[in-house]
Amino acid sequence: MANGENGSSRVAAAAPLDPAPGHWASLSPHDRSLMSPAQQRDFRLIAASRLFAPAFYRNANPDVAAGGGSPLVHYVLAGARQRRDPHPLFSTAYQRHPGC
Repeated sequence: MANGENGSSRVAAAAPLDPAPGHWASLSPHDRSLMSPAQQRDFRLIAASRLFAPAFYRNANPDVAAGGGSPLVHYVLAGARQRRDPHPLFSTAYQRHPGC
C-alpha cells in the first residue's frame, strides 16, 4: 500500500533549522571580517552564554534596531565598550567595574 492510501499522511522532511540569531554560522563574511580574533572568540562565548537577548538589546538601543544588522555583532564591536547592557539581567558596567 502506498503511503497515504490507508488514511495516514506522510510528514515531509523538515528543512534544516536556521542557526539561532547571533550564531556564528548565520553571520555574513562581511560581519565576520569586522571582528578581530579576540572579538570572534567573545562573539562565540556570548552567543553560547544565553546572556544576550537580541530583542531586548534592539529595544533598549533604537540606533541598533534602525541599523538592521546583527545586535550581537554590534554589542561585540561597540556595545560592550559603550557599556550597553546585553540582557535585562546583566549589567555590562558592573561586570567591567565590579564593586564600584
